[in-house]
Amino acid sequence: MAGQKTTTSASPAVGFTTRRKRQWLEPPVGLIVMVAELSAMWLFHVAATDARAAFVVADHLSATYADQHLDYQQRDRAPEQTAVTLAAAQAMTRHAGISLTQLTGLGASTADAGRALLGLDAAVADRGALRPTGPTGARGAGGPDTGRALDAWGAAVTDLRAQAASRARRTELQVRLGFVLVMSLATVFWILLFRRFLHDRQLAEYQAGEERALRRSERRFHSLIDNASDLVTVVSPDTTIGYQTPSSRQVLGREPDAMVGQRLLDLLHPDDTAAAASYLEEAFAHPGETQRVEWRLRHNDGRWVLVEALARNLTDDASINGVVLTMRDVMERKALEEALSYQALHDPLTGLANRVLFTDRLRHALARRERNDSVLAVLLVDMDDFKTVNESLGHFAGDQVLTTVAARLQLYLREGDSVARFSGDEFGVLLEDVDDTEEVMRIAERLSTALAEPTTVDDKEVALRASLGIAIHSHELAAADELLRGAGVAMSIAKRGERGGFQLYRPEMYAAAMARLELRSDLGRALERGEFEIHYQPTVVLATGSVHGLEALVRWRHPHRGLIAPLDFIPLAEESGLIIPIGRWILAAACRQAHEWHRRYPTLPALTMSINLSAVQLADPDLVGEVAETLAATHVDPRTIVLEITESTLLDRSEAGINRLRALRALGLHLAIDDFGTGYSSLSYLRELPVDILKIDKSFVDGLLHDGEAIAVASTIIELGRTLRLDTVAEGIEEPQQAGRLLQLACRLGQGYLFGRPLNPAAAEEFLDAAVREQRLVSASAV
Repeated sequence: MAGQKTTTSASPAVGFTTRRKRQWLEPPVGLIVMVAELSAMWLFHVAATDARAAFVVADHLSATYADQHLDYQQRDRAPEQTAVTLAAAQAMTRHAGISLTQLTGLGASTADAGRALLGLDAAVADRGALRPTGPTGARGAGGPDTGRALDAWGAAVTDLRAQAASRARRTELQVRLGFVLVMSLATVFWILLFRRFLHDRQLAEYQAGEERALRRSERRFHSLIDNASDLVTVVSPDTTIGYQTPSSRQVLGREPDAMVGQRLLDLLHPDDTAAAASYLEEAFAHPGETQRVEWRLRHNDGRWVLVEALARNLTDDASINGVVLTMRDVMERKALEEALSYQALHDPLTGLANRVLFTDRLRHALARRERNDSVLAVLLVDMDDFKTVNESLGHFAGDQVLTTVAARLQLYLREGDSVARFSGDEFGVLLEDVDDTEEVMRIAERLSTALAEPTTVDDKEVALRASLGIAIHSHELAAADELLRGAGVAMSIAKRGERGGFQLYRPEMYAAAMARLELRSDLGRALERGEFEIHYQPTVVLATGSVHGLEALVRWRHPHRGLIAPLDFIPLAEESGLIIPIGRWILAAACRQAHEWHRRYPTLPALTMSINLSAVQLADPDLVGEVAETLAATHVDPRTIVLEITESTLLDRSEAGINRLRALRALGLHLAIDDFGTGYSSLSYLRELPVDILKIDKSFVDGLLHDGEAIAVASTIIELGRTLRLDTVAEGIEEPQQAGRLLQLACRLGQGYLFGRPLNPAAAEEFLDAAVREQRLVSASAV
């Protein structure tokens, strides 16, 4: 990393130096090229000028020759002019000599020039020797020599003129070619120079952009450092702080300059000093980053700030030469982690531990028990009828009840015991260091009594009851999940018995629970396999013994267990929700049977069919529609159908439940309250319900012969029915004396083994046939 940085940073410097040298050399080179161009152009100009001058001089000599030749001819015609032309010829000779000298200076052949000059001199000298003796004499004395001299001179001048013309043309061509070559080279040079200029300009702009970006990056870096929340600290091997970012003001309440020069170990918590010194020593010994650690730094106000530190060794960097510590305040994160951990392990409503934490505590308790060999027990607490509280008073009231239960559990338990809320209205209790099983049972009884005390919610008194299951550590229940399972089995048995009680787990309970689980599994397939059947128990008029109606009672003919009574599988059906399809099947089968018997026994027009509805069915919003469809599909008279609902079910005073009952009664059905007298219904509430029949519970009928309180209750129920214009039916009549006492109390209808057991359809038809025959006999005897 360091080597790469060094190479990268050196390259711009080298390039910059090279560019500086090139920029320094470019102006002189350009000036030299420009001078060379101008010199070449000047030399071309001089050469061209000389060539043109030579041609002009040669042309002048040619003109002089022409003049001399003309003068020579005139002399031959006019000898008297010889004196005049001779002077002119001498002057012309001088000028010709000067011209020849110029030609020689301009590059003409010296020999040719000399030959031309001699020829001219001879011609002039010859002319001077002529006398004006007339044309014949002049021509006779010097004509031939002068003519030859002039011809020689003319030939030389002609040669000089031709040479000058040729030279002028050649020089002009050379000048043009040279000019083109020089201009081409100059153009190429200036193009290259301009390209270099453009390249240097772009490079300069790029460098300027990089410098601006570098300055922006530096400003951004300084801004980030100045405003960063993390502490960036550079320390030396003796932990002296060499640099500190301004974030120390926010994190530690300290000025960064004041921290420079201090030893970092002096700012750490004493318990963290040794670990921090070892950590920094390790960081200085190895390059690169180390693992993250947590320290406590002293704030300027004296409190300790928990930070997470990460060290990086930069001793090889000359600008740093130390270990860079990046420290982050993790107080808020730790608090959030603790809050999340608390929420993950605790119930948000009651603040108690949840199932996860309870199970963990149970496992630790089991591990401790192996060392001290004390008694350990687990209790599961489930509130009875808590659903009624939620549905009648609302979930807010239900939450208040749960909070009250949690507070009571904590209040009536020992200091070392653990309490948890598992889900809904189910709680767990862990008892450690208990002396014996009897003490566990005493604690369970104390909790049961405490939880049975009513509480007030929104100025309304709510009765509380809880069922408890107890499991004590043993060889059969050695693990945490086994103890929880055993307590759950015991609690289920407690809930099936008298509410508000508790049960201690016994090994045989598990077998019963597994059998119940297996039975529940078989129940899910029983309807598909057609294993249900309906038995019918008659209801009679007590005064005459005539049949008034029948009650449809479902039975389950299990392929392996035989006939199973309703009490053994109806609660399972209600728990699993299977009671909805089973109840729908019972309703349809009973209505079809009622219609068939009405058709078959027209002499029993008042024959009614009673069908039981469970609390789960009554809570089903589709119940009314399904009943209406069944009545229409079976063509049964609705006035002969009686739907029976237990009194405990009617304790739910929700508006939806009452409206559902009214809708059922609007179909033409009759409604009956089963097991009346056991649910403590108030008179005002009974008047609100759209019911027609009260069925006196068997427990009161059993006490009619020897229990005065039972007689009083039965009498009150019958009188209540008469007052409210409701029919009364006594259940469970097994002895004639019971029937007689009910007649004395003015009870009209009765049901029980005294009159007939539940019968299958074939036996029920035999019973009805006998009733019809008896009715005919009674009618005949009356006649």
